[in-house]
Amino acid sequence: MSGVRCSASTGSSGDVWKRSSEDLGDRIEEARVNGWLGEVQELQISLEAARNKLASLDRLTRTRNRTPVPLGMPIIPGEA
Repeated sequence: MSGVRCSASTGSSGDVWKRSSEDLGDRIEEARVNGWLGEVQELQISLEAARNKLASLDRLTRTRNRTPVPLGMPIIPGEA
């Protein structure tokens, strides 16, 4: 994902993958215009992977249990 910044500094993971997908669409169009058929195929594979990742993130967001997980207090050996 050339040109895409770390998700921690630019927004959520979904935002990063969405921008990446949009960028790939632009790059596919540029490759078509220039007749770079091999590049078009490679970019289409990358675009499909990005779309699959977005769908996965969407499913995860919708199904995630948002209740806290009780971890309890840690037991440190030698301290009472």
